Amino acid sequence: MTATRPATRYTVEQMRRYATDGPWPGLTVDQMFRRVVDRRGDALAVIDDRRSLSYGELDLWADRIAAALLDMGLEGGDRVALQLPNSAEFCAVYFGCQRAGVVPVGFPVHFRHKEVGYILDRAGARAYVGPTTWQGFDYRDMLDRVRPPALVGYLANGDEPPSGAVDLGRVLAEGRRPAADEVARHAPSPDDVAQILVTSGTEADPKMPMWIHNAMPGMGTIGDAAGMGEGDRNLVLVPACSGFGMGVGPFLTQAWRGATLVVRERFTPADALATIERERVDIVCGVGAQLIAMLEAPTFDGHDYESLRTVVSFGGPVAQRVIGDIQDRMSCSFVSGYGMSEVPCVISITRPGDDPAVVAKSVGRPFPEWISIRIVDPDNQDVPPGDEGEILLDGPGVGGGYFGAPELNRAWDDDGWLHTGDLGRLDPTGNLTITGRKKDVILRGGMNISPREVEEAIFAHPAVANVAVVAMPDHRLGERACAFVVLRAGRQLGLDELVRFLRDERRLSVYKLPERLEIVDELPLNPAGKVKKFVLRQMVAAQQIREQTQEVG
Repeated sequence: MTATRPATRYTVEQMRRYATDGPWPGLTVDQMFRRVVDRRGDALAVIDDRRSLSYGELDLWADRIAAALLDMGLEGGDRVALQLPNSAEFCAVYFGCQRAGVVPVGFPVHFRHKEVGYILDRAGARAYVGPTTWQGFDYRDMLDRVRPPALVGYLANGDEPPSGAVDLGRVLAEGRRPAADEVARHAPSPDDVAQILVTSGTEADPKMPMWIHNAMPGMGTIGDAAGMGEGDRNLVLVPACSGFGMGVGPFLTQAWRGATLVVRERFTPADALATIERERVDIVCGVGAQLIAMLEAPTFDGHDYESLRTVVSFGGPVAQRVIGDIQDRMSCSFVSGYGMSEVPCVISITRPGDDPAVVAKSVGRPFPEWISIRIVDPDNQDVPPGDEGEILLDGPGVGGGYFGAPELNRAWDDDGWLHTGDLGRLDPTGNLTITGRKKDVILRGGMNISPREVEEAIFAHPAVANVAVVAMPDHRLGERACAFVVLRAGRQLGLDELVRFLRDERRLSVYKLPERLEIVDELPLNPAGKVKKFVLRQMVAAQQIREQTQEVG
């Protein structure tokens, strides 16, 4: 007897077409991983802060995790909440879930009571895998406070597991391996859900996109673009429990490519740079904010980047200056891509050897066997090449919809196209440029301002390390532009100087010039590395209220 498996948005006809005439391989993630183990059992699978494991050793750990989950009474299709830092243990639990036929629901280790309680309840999770304590926070106490009745198991990683919990370390060291018929009894089909993500997004409440096994190899297109081979070492900087992290980490690097995954529990610029040199890293996968921080690190020039071949960036467009610095100072290629948690495939991506102007201004081209792109106007009509419109997606690389919220599947129209809410342009050669969000347009006195255009111009200022532009309320004009800026080390910047630069050097129209400048140490990011602009809008609105109150007083 197995649990009811999550239903997806795919039609029977779509699944037949994608499997028969399309790229779906007809394999589960566990089957893909076992193929790699069979041919590369002695090769290095993962290197973390404390150890390295071969594929054979990781396979043994996955077996022991699978048996532990089944011994808790879990059945095929049950959901397992997975909240671990980047580590070999994370990879073992990920593949252990796949072997047990249960569905990992991944979310970052920094989530706390409110988010974790929501996720456990919404996902109907029957087990939780997480630390006992980490970075001074007590996860045992949190779980005790938010634990829903449906949760039957806690697989605890660390010292002093609470009463009733299963010690992850002991399972990995001493656990049993499940019998073949036991695994077969709970095994999913390639059309079943392989993993569920949790995204707070940049504008909305948490959602839970579903990725099925058959669609997961769409992540292989990132490996194709980056030229990832079995002998490569891939350093993944983002949290493994994010969509990008789970996709390029254990799935792409290990189950699909059979390469070596390099992970660190915490990202710091200095540690990332040292890891590239020490581990002879070939490929780095991160987001723009991390790459900027690495370029700004005082230790940057003290390391050897000879092994590094390609830097892959997702999470939003990267400024031309940053791309140039990476290519020149690290002597490697730069690949920029566009993805979203709803899509278990890179949507579009540049390729090494692309014209630098293409890399700087676009997020490349899709792999047409996986993704089709349309750009449409507000009436859902296709716009001419080069014109701006909403980005729509279709194809076998698009995900299975949202878990537990079928009403959210209205994001797909009657013809099967996913309306992303992102704005962009397709040039005649098929390269996609992201221009903003439908909800991220500043309306100033009836004039539309694209925050992305203003951000790109501000990035060109030599004092600016990072920037986000958002709307702030105005009683006369409706909205005005506010720029939140992270400065480069030792630099200063005032609003008057910034406005002069944008007006005189970058030739921005007067109505697009920011009318407020906030200097901050860092920008708030979601787990995918995208700026949480709703937080910045709340910050500037609250500051305006405080200022108005002081004036009245």
